[in-house]
Amino acid sequence: IAGHTTLSDPAVKTGGNGLWFFSYIASGGPGGSDWEVFVRRSTNAGATWGAPVAVTNDTNFDDKPYMDARGTEVLVGYADFGFSPAKVRAARSTDGGLSFGSDVVLANNSVGGNGACPVIDASGIYYMFWRDSFQESLWVSRSTNQGASWSADRGIVDMNPLPSTLPGGFRMVNLPSAAADPATGDLIVVWNDQRFWNPDILSIRST
Repeated sequence: IAGHTTLSDPAVKTGGNGLWFFSYIASGGPGGSDWEVFVRRSTNAGATWGAPVAVTNDTNFDDKPYMDARGTEVLVGYADFGFSPAKVRAARSTDGGLSFGSDVVLANNSVGGNGACPVIDASGIYYMFWRDSFQESLWVSRSTNQGASWSADRGIVDMNPLPSTLPGGFRMVNLPSAAADPATGDLIVVWNDQRFWNPDILSIRST
């Protein structure tokens, strides 16, 4: 795609009215040899896609760029491995994915973070959820001004994650997934957990 030699971690979201967004990390092409975050957009429900737009452009390894969209607003969360441990960052577009800005670190009180899960609710409030694998907990930060500024991050629930490697060498990534109810605004976060001895999917809700 567009001269990239390697791509990974795809995610896709729709903003509605035929507007779709596709995020991924890639090396080669516009990003050189480093792994950067890119977003492409489609204005015809995925029939054709525009050129890659760089969300990041640095010398760090940027990972797992998940996103949410609402109209022409696009919120991307990713892990910046320029920090040790990695820190969760958020970048946003308010022009339908043509450009990205307000790229800020959210994991401040959190020791580190990965698996950023962005949510834009029906009222336009931004949320970012992630796992802090050092404190083994789920964290959240939110923005009421389209990502221009964010609240102090805070832990919301402890985790007891599954082993990172399962028998046979299979990799297990313990990361959250979240969504907002479009009718009520309730927030739901789910994750894999073994606090009850066997592997389960747990959920937590905010009203």
